[in-house]
Amino acid sequence: LPEVSSRRGRSFAGTLRMTRPARVIPNPRYPGVRNLPLPEINSRNVQRRQYAERTAINAPMQGTAADIIKRAMLTVDSWLESSRLPAAIIMQVHDELVLEVETGAVEEVAAGVRARMAAAASLAVPLVVDTGVGANWDEAH
Repeated sequence: LPEVSSRRGRSFAGTLRMTRPARVIPNPRYPGVRNLPLPEINSRNVQRRQYAERTAINAPMQGTAADIIKRAMLTVDSWLESSRLPAAIIMQVHDELVLEVETGAVEEVAAGVRARMAAAASLAVPLVVDTGVGANWDEAH
């Protein structure tokens, strides 16, 4: 089996399958919407067809969520840089941003992040943002 190494120097044995990357074709009628080719949607194999149908339903939601968190992350990062607050985004986990903040600035940063993340998208329903504070990610939940 080929060996795949991570950035931390550990290596993992596994199989690699080379595939052609999916092409993103812009659609002028729906800016920002991605086209996801799903040839299996016409499969005679019921399991493959149903998987493609579930993917077709789920993909727009996941793509939209990814776009929203990306926009929120860029907005928050720009605000933190311009405001010179003692805080930095250290990682993103799904729909969460994890920040490292000096103790004295926690309330100000939390309020600013909450406001900017809630304004990341205009939806028909409110975009609710919760914040948590802790010494680590687990405690912040």
